[in-house]
Amino acid sequence: MLKIKQLTPDQWPLLKAVRLRALADAPEAFCTQLAEAAARTDAEWQENARRFTLLPPAVSYHALSGGIPCGMANCFVSKDDPQTAELTGFWVAPEQRGTGIGAALVAAVTDWAKSQNVATLQAWVVEDNHRAIRFYEKLGFLDTGQRQPHTPEPSKQILLLAHALILPAI
Repeated sequence: MLKIKQLTPDQWPLLKAVRLRALADAPEAFCTQLAEAAARTDAEWQENARRFTLLPPAVSYHALSGGIPCGMANCFVSKDDPQTAELTGFWVAPEQRGTGIGAALVAAVTDWAKSQNVATLQAWVVEDNHRAIRFYEKLGFLDTGQRQPHTPEPSKQILLLAHALILPAI
């Protein structure tokens, strides 16, 4: 049975375990590298979990299938533009891809962003991650045309996708 749960500060071990698994599975999809994250102290992981309940508004969701962690999605409202939120740290375990867990995580983030009066949800994706791009496009995200170098591999670009949560009045 699938459960999508909002992370609480005391669940920092869950955040650590899922994040490290994601970085090991798909290092090319993230700016943070596994060695860097693995070197963090428990106090740093506790602080990371706490930041999802502090200002600016932020949230972290985790997917559990049969009680086993199998996905995550984080979101924060932009400090510069409170009408925009960014979906980050999105990952689904390889054995669960294509089962609807990813869509369920994005739906949870979308509902949370709407509750924060966000108009646009954004996600950065590595240019050659075609499966992720198609996934986001199925959910209504569009390529904004904005690009920037991928931190761990500057020869690659990451592209900005955006999804309008509040449609403008006509």
